[in-house]
Amino acid sequence: AQVRRAAFSTLSLRYRRSVSTTPPTASPAPPASHVQTVVAPLGPFGTARRIVQREGPMALYKGLTAVYTGIVPKMAIRFVSFEYYRDKLSGFYNSYNALPPHSPPAPSVTFLAGLASGLTEAVAIVTPAEVCKIRMQSQYHSLMDPSQMTHVKYRNVAQTAVLVVREEGPGALYKGVVPTMLRQGCNQAVNFTAYNLFKRQLLTYKRRRAEEAGRSGAD
Repeated sequence: AQVRRAAFSTLSLRYRRSVSTTPPTASPAPPASHVQTVVAPLGPFGTARRIVQREGPMALYKGLTAVYTGIVPKMAIRFVSFEYYRDKLSGFYNSYNALPPHSPPAPSVTFLAGLASGLTEAVAIVTPAEVCKIRMQSQYHSLMDPSQMTHVKYRNVAQTAVLVVREEGPGALYKGVVPTMLRQGCNQAVNFTAYNLFKRQLLTYKRRRAEEAGRSGAD
Protein backbone atom coordinates (compact mmCIF):
# COMPACT_ATOMS: atom_id res chain seq x y z
CA ALA A 1 0.00 0.00 0.00
CA GLN A 2 2.82 2.41 0.84
CA VAL A 3 4.61 1.62 -2.46
CA ARG A 4 1.43 2.30 -4.43
CA ARG A 5 0.84 5.52 -2.49
CA ALA A 6 4.39 6.74 -3.22
CA ALA A 7 3.95 6.12 -6.96
CA PHE A 8 0.65 8.01 -7.11
CA SER A 9 2.11 10.81 -4.97
CA THR A 10 5.03 11.27 -7.38
CA LEU A 11 2.74 11.18 -10.42
CA SER A 12 0.28 13.64 -8.86
CA LEU A 13 3.04 16.10 -7.92
CA ARG A 14 4.67 15.99 -11.35
CA TYR A 15 1.32 16.38 -13.11
CA ARG A 16 0.29 19.36 -10.96
CA ARG A 17 3.61 21.04 -11.69
CA SER A 18 3.18 20.58 -15.43
CA VAL A 19 -0.41 21.85 -15.36
CA SER A 20 0.46 24.87 -13.19
CA THR A 21 3.31 25.92 -15.48
CA THR A 22 2.20 29.00 -17.42
CA PRO A 23 3.99 30.76 -20.27
CA PRO A 24 5.85 34.00 -19.38
CA THR A 25 4.22 37.39 -19.75
CA ALA A 26 4.57 39.36 -22.94
CA SER A 27 8.06 40.82 -23.50
CA PRO A 28 10.28 41.82 -26.41
CA ALA A 29 10.95 38.90 -28.72
CA PRO A 30 14.13 37.06 -27.68
CA PRO A 31 16.73 35.90 -30.17
CA ALA A 32 15.81 32.80 -32.13
CA SER A 33 18.32 30.72 -30.17
CA HIS A 34 16.49 31.53 -26.91
CA VAL A 35 12.92 30.89 -28.04
CA GLN A 36 11.19 28.46 -25.66
CA THR A 37 8.53 26.03 -26.73
CA VAL A 38 5.45 25.84 -24.52
CA VAL A 39 4.37 22.23 -24.18
CA ALA A 40 0.77 21.38 -23.34
CA PRO A 41 0.15 19.26 -20.24
CA LEU A 42 0.46 15.57 -21.00
CA GLY A 43 -2.28 14.35 -18.67
CA PRO A 44 -1.76 11.78 -15.90
CA PHE A 45 -1.03 8.82 -18.18
CA GLY A 46 1.17 10.87 -20.52
CA THR A 47 3.08 12.21 -17.51
CA ALA A 48 3.61 8.67 -16.19
CA ARG A 49 4.80 7.50 -19.62
CA ARG A 50 7.20 10.43 -19.93
CA ILE A 51 8.64 9.78 -16.45
CA VAL A 52 9.23 6.09 -17.24
CA GLN A 53 10.79 6.87 -20.64
CA ARG A 54 13.14 9.55 -19.36
CA GLU A 55 13.99 8.33 -15.87
CA GLY A 56 13.00 4.67 -15.73
CA PRO A 57 10.20 2.91 -13.79
CA MET A 58 11.83 3.48 -10.41
CA ALA A 59 11.43 7.24 -10.87
CA LEU A 60 7.76 6.77 -9.99
CA TYR A 61 8.91 5.93 -6.47
CA LYS A 62 10.94 9.05 -5.68
CA GLY A 63 10.53 9.79 -1.99
CA LEU A 64 9.74 6.18 -1.07
CA THR A 65 12.65 6.10 1.38
CA ALA A 66 11.03 8.98 3.26
CA VAL A 67 7.78 7.03 3.44
CA TYR A 68 9.43 3.88 4.80
CA THR A 69 11.71 5.80 7.14
CA GLY A 70 8.65 7.41 8.69
CA ILE A 71 6.17 4.52 8.63
CA VAL A 72 7.69 2.41 11.43
CA PRO A 73 8.12 5.17 14.04
CA LYS A 74 4.79 6.68 12.95
CA MET A 75 2.92 3.45 13.65
CA ALA A 76 4.76 2.97 16.95
CA ILE A 77 3.93 6.49 18.11
CA ARG A 78 0.33 6.17 16.88
CA PHE A 79 -0.56 3.04 18.84
CA VAL A 80 1.51 3.74 21.94
CA SER A 81 0.13 7.26 22.27
CA PHE A 82 -3.41 6.05 21.57
CA GLU A 83 -3.25 3.52 24.39
CA TYR A 84 -1.78 6.15 26.72
CA TYR A 85 -4.41 8.79 25.91
CA ARG A 86 -7.24 6.26 26.07
CA ASP A 87 -6.18 5.04 29.52
CA LYS A 88 -5.91 8.58 30.87
CA LEU A 89 -9.18 9.76 29.33
CA SER A 90 -11.00 6.60 30.45
CA GLY A 91 -9.89 7.23 34.03
CA PHE A 92 -11.24 10.78 33.93
CA TYR A 93 -14.46 9.71 32.20
CA ASN A 94 -15.16 6.81 34.59
CA SER A 95 -14.47 8.85 37.71
CA TYR A 96 -16.61 11.76 36.48
CA ASN A 97 -19.54 9.45 35.65
CA ALA A 98 -19.08 7.24 38.75
CA LEU A 99 -18.38 4.14 36.63
CA PRO A 100 -16.25 1.13 37.65
CA PRO A 101 -12.54 1.72 36.99
CA HIS A 102 -12.24 -0.99 34.31
CA SER A 103 -15.37 -0.14 32.32
CA PRO A 104 -15.03 -0.35 28.52
CA PRO A 105 -14.02 3.01 27.05
CA ALA A 106 -16.87 5.11 25.74
CA PRO A 107 -16.91 6.02 22.00
CA SER A 108 -16.22 9.66 22.88
CA VAL A 109 -13.11 8.59 24.80
CA THR A 110 -11.90 6.52 21.84
CA PHE A 111 -12.55 9.42 19.47
CA LEU A 112 -10.57 11.91 21.59
CA ALA A 113 -7.72 9.45 22.13
CA GLY A 114 -7.51 8.82 18.38
CA LEU A 115 -7.56 12.56 17.73
CA ALA A 116 -4.72 13.15 20.21
CA SER A 117 -2.64 10.28 18.78
CA GLY A 118 -3.05 11.69 15.26
CA LEU A 119 -1.87 15.11 16.42
CA THR A 120 1.10 13.52 18.18
CA GLU A 121 2.28 11.55 15.15
CA ALA A 122 1.81 14.58 12.88
CA VAL A 123 4.20 16.66 14.97
CA ALA A 124 6.70 13.93 15.81
CA ILE A 125 7.08 12.11 12.47
CA VAL A 126 4.62 12.80 9.65
CA THR A 127 5.34 16.47 8.92
CA PRO A 128 9.17 16.18 8.73
CA ALA A 129 8.90 12.99 6.65
CA GLU A 130 6.47 14.59 4.20
CA VAL A 131 8.62 17.71 3.84
CA CYS A 132 11.59 15.50 2.90
CA LYS A 133 9.48 13.39 0.55
CA ILE A 134 8.09 16.42 -1.29
CA ARG A 135 11.54 18.01 -1.59
CA MET A 136 12.85 14.80 -3.16
CA GLN A 137 9.90 14.49 -5.54
CA SER A 138 9.62 18.13 -6.61
CA GLN A 139 13.21 18.49 -7.80
CA TYR A 140 12.21 16.49 -10.89
CA HIS A 141 9.63 17.15 -13.56
CA SER A 142 8.52 15.17 -16.58
CA LEU A 143 10.06 17.62 -19.09
CA MET A 144 13.52 17.72 -17.47
CA ASP A 145 16.47 16.94 -19.70
CA PRO A 146 17.99 13.57 -18.71
CA SER A 147 21.46 15.14 -18.38
CA GLN A 148 20.15 17.34 -15.55
CA MET A 149 19.03 14.36 -13.49
CA THR A 150 22.55 13.51 -12.37
CA HIS A 151 22.90 16.85 -10.56
CA VAL A 152 20.08 16.53 -8.04
CA LYS A 153 20.16 18.33 -4.72
CA TYR A 154 18.25 15.86 -2.55
CA ARG A 155 19.31 12.20 -2.75
CA ASN A 156 17.82 10.41 0.27
CA VAL A 157 15.71 11.25 3.30
CA ALA A 158 18.57 11.62 5.78
CA GLN A 159 20.63 13.84 3.47
CA THR A 160 17.51 15.87 2.65
CA ALA A 161 16.67 16.45 6.31
CA VAL A 162 20.23 17.49 7.17
CA LEU A 163 20.43 19.81 4.17
CA VAL A 164 17.06 21.44 4.91
CA VAL A 165 18.03 22.08 8.54
CA ARG A 166 21.45 23.41 7.55
CA GLU A 167 20.12 25.80 4.90
CA GLU A 168 16.75 26.84 6.31
CA GLY A 169 16.78 25.91 9.99
CA PRO A 170 14.86 23.22 11.92
CA GLY A 171 11.56 25.05 11.46
CA ALA A 172 11.64 24.28 7.73
CA LEU A 173 10.92 20.62 8.51
CA TYR A 174 7.61 21.72 10.04
CA LYS A 175 6.24 23.79 7.17
CA GLY A 176 2.58 22.84 6.80
CA VAL A 177 2.39 21.30 10.27
CA VAL A 178 -1.07 22.74 11.04
CA PRO A 179 -2.93 21.20 8.07
CA THR A 180 -1.01 17.97 8.61
CA MET A 181 -2.13 17.91 12.25
CA LEU A 182 -5.73 18.49 11.20
CA ARG A 183 -5.56 15.71 8.63
CA GLN A 184 -3.86 13.14 10.86
CA GLY A 185 -5.97 14.02 13.88
CA CYS A 186 -9.27 13.62 12.00
CA ASN A 187 -8.03 10.46 10.26
CA GLN A 188 -7.04 8.67 13.45
CA ALA A 189 -10.08 9.86 15.40
CA VAL A 190 -12.35 8.29 12.78
CA ASN A 191 -10.13 5.23 12.25
CA PHE A 192 -9.90 4.22 15.91
CA THR A 193 -13.56 4.99 16.61
CA ALA A 194 -14.78 2.99 13.62
CA TYR A 195 -12.40 0.10 14.32
CA ASN A 196 -13.44 -0.22 17.96
CA LEU A 197 -17.13 0.12 17.08
CA PHE A 198 -17.02 -2.63 14.45
CA LYS A 199 -14.86 -4.81 16.69
CA ARG A 200 -17.35 -4.48 19.55
CA GLN A 201 -20.28 -5.27 17.24
CA LEU A 202 -18.48 -8.31 15.81
CA LEU A 203 -17.60 -9.68 19.25
CA THR A 204 -21.20 -9.16 20.41
CA TYR A 205 -22.49 -11.00 17.32
CA LYS A 206 -20.07 -13.92 17.80
CA ARG A 207 -20.95 -14.15 21.48
CA ARG A 208 -24.66 -14.22 20.68
CA ARG A 209 -24.17 -16.90 18.03
CA ALA A 210 -22.14 -19.01 20.48
CA GLU A 211 -24.90 -18.70 23.10
CA GLU A 212 -27.55 -19.69 20.56
CA ALA A 213 -25.48 -22.67 19.44
CA GLY A 214 -25.04 -23.71 23.08
CA ARG A 215 -28.78 -23.55 23.75
CA SER A 216 -29.52 -25.52 20.56
CA GLY A 217 -27.05 -28.22 21.59
CA ALA A 218 -28.59 -28.46 25.05
CA ASP A 219 -32.03 -28.95 23.51
